[in-house]
Amino acid sequence: MVDPLEPSFGKADVSATGAPAAVFGRYQLRQRIAETDLATVWRALDPRGGLDVRIKIFKPGKDVDPAVLARWVQETNGSSHLVHPGIVALHDAGVQDGMPFQAGSWIAGQTLAELMLAGSPVSARKSVSWMLEVLDVLVLAHAAGIVHRRLHPGNILIDAQGHVRVMDFSQNTRVAGLAAPVAQSGPLTAYLPAGPLADEANRSSIDIHGAGMVLARLMAGAAWQHGDDAITADAQVLTVAMGLGADDALRTIVQAAVTRDTARRHATAHHFREQLAQWFAPTAGPAPARPVAAPAAEEDAMERLLRRMQDNEDFPAMTHAVSRIQAMVASDTESVGAVADEILKDVALSNKLLRIVNSAYYARGGGISSISRAVTLIGFNGVRNMAMGLALLEGMQDKAHAQVLTQEFLRALMAASIAREIGSDSRDGEEAFIGAMFQDLGRLLAMYYFSLEAAKVQALVHTGAGKLTEDSASTRVLGLSYQALGLGVARIWDLPPDIRRYMHKPAGDPPARTVPDRQERLRWTTLASNQLADMLLHAEPAVQAVRVEQVLTMFARAIGKTPDEIRQAMERARWKLIELAALMELQVLPGSAAASMLRPLQAAHAQPANAKAGARAVGAPAVSTAATASSVPAMPALDAAMAQARPLDEKLGAAIADIDKALGEGKALADVLQMVLLAMHRSMALSHAVFCMRDPKAEALTGRFGVGPGVDALVQAFHVPLTAGSTDLFHAVCVRGSDMLIADTGLARVSERLPPWFRKLGQARSLVLLPITLADKPAGLIYGDTPATRPLVLSEKEMGLLHTLRDKARLGFRPPR
Repeated sequence: MVDPLEPSFGKADVSATGAPAAVFGRYQLRQRIAETDLATVWRALDPRGGLDVRIKIFKPGKDVDPAVLARWVQETNGSSHLVHPGIVALHDAGVQDGMPFQAGSWIAGQTLAELMLAGSPVSARKSVSWMLEVLDVLVLAHAAGIVHRRLHPGNILIDAQGHVRVMDFSQNTRVAGLAAPVAQSGPLTAYLPAGPLADEANRSSIDIHGAGMVLARLMAGAAWQHGDDAITADAQVLTVAMGLGADDALRTIVQAAVTRDTARRHATAHHFREQLAQWFAPTAGPAPARPVAAPAAEEDAMERLLRRMQDNEDFPAMTHAVSRIQAMVASDTESVGAVADEILKDVALSNKLLRIVNSAYYARGGGISSISRAVTLIGFNGVRNMAMGLALLEGMQDKAHAQVLTQEFLRALMAASIAREIGSDSRDGEEAFIGAMFQDLGRLLAMYYFSLEAAKVQALVHTGAGKLTEDSASTRVLGLSYQALGLGVARIWDLPPDIRRYMHKPAGDPPARTVPDRQERLRWTTLASNQLADMLLHAEPAVQAVRVEQVLTMFARAIGKTPDEIRQAMERARWKLIELAALMELQVLPGSAAASMLRPLQAAHAQPANAKAGARAVGAPAVSTAATASSVPAMPALDAAMAQARPLDEKLGAAIADIDKALGEGKALADVLQMVLLAMHRSMALSHAVFCMRDPKAEALTGRFGVGPGVDALVQAFHVPLTAGSTDLFHAVCVRGSDMLIADTGLARVSERLPPWFRKLGQARSLVLLPITLADKPAGLIYGDTPATRPLVLSEKEMGLLHTLRDKARLGFRPPR
């Protein structure tokens, strides 16, 4: 007999047994597990992850409507978002050589169909305990609008830990049309409701009927033989079930599941489960449940979630960024120069780091104009902490959920800032900062990559009246807790043990005395800081102060601080976070919870003295409560004010000194040019700074690299022709070799001479153009612009310093031929 799947098979190397293995798409088929009139099930190897999978390949049918196939693939992949310890993870679904398939995790165990082959009935209590777990899965699926539609013993697996795992979600009735029509009689028919299947194809009652039939069949064993139709099957199942000792109460519950009359059937899977749980409870205590994921189930869920994250291009990039930052400071013997060189490869990261380390947050008040000085003064770990936070923020740019993610990221930063302020010495402060920031990494990842599931977790916690913790709710929805998700990703990112240690939240109530062990005390500090940040963000204004005081009282003794000391640390952290949020370019909506988190806990509280000093150190005015409330939403204004706080001539002078030093050390031209762009962008509060270089083939200056949000589009578009005949303003500046400041690009006499490509992009108000000439020939151009809302005004002295800065950059050039 010819295998219907054979036409699609290629040859792989060898199977697990040493025999040649067949190939279906990318999957290497190792072992045929089962075959029905609808499909063949294989154990296969997925070379993409190097893991075994269970793949179901549906047999080809005639005249299959492509729209039906597409709809089935869409529905099946939609069901793949279901995550629960009781669901076998679905990784892939599609069509290969005209045959639909679905691939999920390979789980060791035995299906109920295999168990039933022995013919012995299963006890009523064991059958009900398994069915309660099945119904847990159905409740979740139905809440998500997903119906299984073909629930039968072959789709229910008992794993090695004795728990139920439901397989093949979305193997719906449309699939029957893909193979030879499924007969309306046979072993599987009894698990379907009587009457045309289409009548119930989109209703959850079809799953309730299937679950009831499976339960009755388990208790019947070999004594039950399916009849010619579902009506006979119903009657026979119920009769046998009575004979096996099921009491009248259980018989009534089962009958309400399998009845032909849908009006009398259990209205929901939840109702069916509640009825069974009440029957189960009197003699054995509470019905079985899964408060936490079993180890195997947790690994399965972690694997599934990682696959989903890997499908998002942001996650691999973020993984690379975090790993690179971690690696650059992992060695105690790494030189400052090597770390600085690595950071300088990321211009945007370098720019933000320099702005942050010059802020009042680090009590520097300016003066650090190179990454090497930042590493020297702030320390390896301090730079690592901020760089990793920035990498996390840059990796999570989702416009659809921008405010939600900004809010959660600010919450994490607030927790980290509080922990840093509580830590009295620099070592404790930096360690507590990074530990607190990453403690709820799992929650942040879920909100970005699994936003629908994260919303369900939040709803479960809020509607549970305090009975369901966030970890329990996330385990129920995702299959593992937020903490486990965060730790799993931390291992992939190769975060060091000192960070992962703080991601393990200490269990139980805080000790009544100060914890003597330093690291254990910091674990309690990071937990307290995160709980305080939660209260500041989520607590209602009327009860916020009370809730905060409760947390202070709970943790104060354990971390060796008085409530008042922690309160002062919170206020210092809050004022510093206002500046930090601006430096990170976090946009906060007026009236949002995040905006209120940046305001004082009580209006009567004065700004802390050291916060005032820090604000003055960067030239900002002393901030009153009212001023803060109005300035928080306007983050760009605060950012610009801080950028202009120190006199521009001082900043440019310091940058020139740093570049002189870099040239003296023999730094590469690219590094020197990056320093020039960073210095201009930071000190002048530019929107963009771009370096252009002569392209001999094109006889033009073209963009090479730049700094600023969205700068890539500007770099790619930048093109200044050097051939005679061009009349645009950029050409004139470069050919003449004269510096130019254009205060207002909107003036008619200016705009008409701007290049067409620039006018298409342009929202810039002011421009500064610094051409680089060698042997009287254009060799490069340094460009800067400001946003449409802010003109650039420079004194003669400041223009002279920019001229000097440009001349320093020119020293690294070779004359053009």
